[in-house]
Amino acid sequence: MQVTAGTRDILVHDARLLRQRLLDGGVAVDSLAEPGALHAHPTLGAAVTSRNTPRPSKENVVSTRLSAPIDVGATPERVWEVLTDLAAYPAWNPFIVWAEGAVGPGRRLTSTMQPVLLRWRGRLGLPGLTDAEHTFALQPRAGGTRLVQSEVFRGVLVPFVAASLDRNTLPAFVAMNEALERRAEDPARAVAHTGAVADGGTGTSAA
Repeated sequence: MQVTAGTRDILVHDARLLRQRLLDGGVAVDSLAEPGALHAHPTLGAAVTSRNTPRPSKENVVSTRLSAPIDVGATPERVWEVLTDLAAYPAWNPFIVWAEGAVGPGRRLTSTMQPVLLRWRGRLGLPGLTDAEHTFALQPRAGGTRLVQSEVFRGVLVPFVAASLDRNTLPAFVAMNEALERRAEDPARAVAHTGAVADGGTGTSAA
């Protein structure tokens, strides 16, 4: 689904809520927040985004969020063990292919991610351009775990990369969730699956 709104649209907050509800429900969403545009701007022509249009506030244009839930047939303790074993990430994780650091409040982690490889310390470039907060929420559920992997992006570049995040980064979250599910539920099956991917000729790039 495509969700489009202007940052000066009276319904822009409803559009954001709709987008998040769709993502939480597993629907692929391509969203666009047009800076300075009013309600129904796609039908009104270019006048609503002319150079005379007031600049939108930071609150309206600098935040977006991705979310990828999955139900895992293992306890929260086991899922947490897999998530915090950073040294094992290269063996199973198709998204965060390398990570190091100490897991704990206020500690710094360094990681390399695919499909876009970069070193991430909570922001991309200078503070305020694209800052990110990545979260894993674990909840017990009927003998298993409800894992929700999400990331909130804030910064002046977010409006320009939001569609790319939905198109490229969110599928990487889903791939990591599925790989984590395999490793937590059946480590032997996870190793076999990793070997099958390697045999298929998938290469690894360096940042």
